[in-house]
Amino acid sequence: MRRKIIGAALFVLSGLISVISLIILKYSFSLGMKVLDMIFLRACVLFLFAMPLSIKSNFIFLRSQNVTLGVVRDIVAAIALFLWYGYSVMIPVNDAVLISFVTPVLLSLMGGFALKEGFNFKVAISLILCFSGVLIAIKPDFSNLSLAYIFVLLGAIMRAVVGFTAKILTGKIGHVNSFLANSFFSPFILFFMFSGDGLSIEILPILIVLTFLYACYLWCFNASLHFADVSFLQPFDFSRLIFATVISAAVFEEYISLQTIFGAIIILASYFILFLKLKKSK
Repeated sequence: MRRKIIGAALFVLSGLISVISLIILKYSFSLGMKVLDMIFLRACVLFLFAMPLSIKSNFIFLRSQNVTLGVVRDIVAAIALFLWYGYSVMIPVNDAVLISFVTPVLLSLMGGFALKEGFNFKVAISLILCFSGVLIAIKPDFSNLSLAYIFVLLGAIMRAVVGFTAKILTGKIGHVNSFLANSFFSPFILFFMFSGDGLSIEILPILIVLTFLYACYLWCFNASLHFADVSFLQPFDFSRLIFATVISAAVFEEYISLQTIFGAIIILASYFILFLKLKKSK
């Protein structure tokens, strides 16, 4: 139980860090900085910060049999970052966070298939409720549905794939080497998304803060998977909506809507059904 508590604490902390990072990225976007350039530069700085640890480990993650899996994970992660961060800054923070709840549901389903548990009625209901909650939250009548919402949803789906491969790598090479592998490959992959527009010296402090937060997020998230199962951590993911509601209201005066609350309740029901299914399977 102690390991699970540590895992839950790290998972909640990673959620708080991700919300703060999204707030900062949205602020940078308002200053004219391209979000994808910021993400690339953040990855470069993280690469330099992590290099001493990589050297100390003698680059063991490069000599592992799982190098290909690590590269595939980071390619998918780059596309997910392009969709998620590139468009989530264009919609309210609460909506972006709510859409991201698709990720842990799909992540749990992938874990179930990996364990050869298959697809049953409870899984289907959970998946339908989850996507229904997201659709209700973003626009129930679809009259003014922005493409940004669609791209953010696609990014959330791809982040589930990234999380699943991260779980596999964490189990094979440990959360430290999984983190180092991510920090090593990311700059080379994200380079193709870099344009250089909007760069200025005023961006440097924001870049340093984002890099530090990103390193903390990766460390906390990978470590949480080391201490506890995804099915146990999943219900704690709703803490991100609380963080997003409070912080976005204070910074951007974005207040959570009734339809977002209603969508969150439906998604919470999908979490509960899936949690019972995964608990029973154990």
